[in-house]
Amino acid sequence: MSKFNKWSLSIVNGVHNHSMDPKLKDHLIASRVAEKEKENVDDLMNLKDKRTDNLTNIKQIYNARQRYKK
Repeated sequence: MSKFNKWSLSIVNGVHNHSMDPKLKDHLIASRVAEKEKENVDDLMNLKDKRTDNLTNIKQIYNARQRYKK
């Protein structure tokens, strides 16, 4: 047997068929924000700048997101 084995990977459809490993949940690479998503984050952060009396917190944003998904 050779000292160096070669592996290959073929991506069939690019969709995961399993949930994320709990060890990776908070990993910096796995949880990073994509470039397109950064615009959305900026928009959300600008809510506070546009309306200084806005008292919305992150939990309310999550709840609104969940309602939107339904």
